[in-house]
Amino acid sequence: MYFDNFTIGAIVIFLVVLLVFFGLHKSQQNETREQLEALERRLHDLHAGPSLHSRAAREMCAAIHHLHPGAIAGEHFQIVDDGHGPYISAWYLDAPQPSPRELADIVEGHRDEWSDHGYREARLAEYPSVGDQLDALYKARHGDDSDLRAIDAQITGIKARHPNIDRC
Repeated sequence: MYFDNFTIGAIVIFLVVLLVFFGLHKSQQNETREQLEALERRLHDLHAGPSLHSRAAREMCAAIHHLHPGAIAGEHFQIVDDGHGPYISAWYLDAPQPSPRELADIVEGHRDEWSDHGYREARLAEYPSVGDQLDALYKARHGDDSDLRAIDAQITGIKARHPNIDRC
């Protein structure tokens, strides 16, 4: 069987394109596998991380919330207390991880507020009155939820400023 130069060139080009396609496909598979492994490690950290039984670990968690109010323990960071003091074992936020000294300074500055039930009194002093909250609920049931959204935002800010460290 005889092939002319055009046919041989077309076959070679086809084989090169086929090899490039399979090479790109394999590269994409490797990248996807790496992403899945990273996600699996993060899920393992989330579900297997020890609970914060020590007061020091809960205070460290509250200090992190003070710096990053939207951060969620177990999802955005992990704290471990292995008996030698708490430390951040994993940090998933884009913001820089706070230093132990920075966290200790925050804990020291808020220790009285974070004392047993100290957050409750601080929150109660700032919460909108029950009457204002009921009025906002009434308006929301009748189609105007702007006051309710404003009160919810105010309460969220108060909770961030005065965290319940036992629920970290």
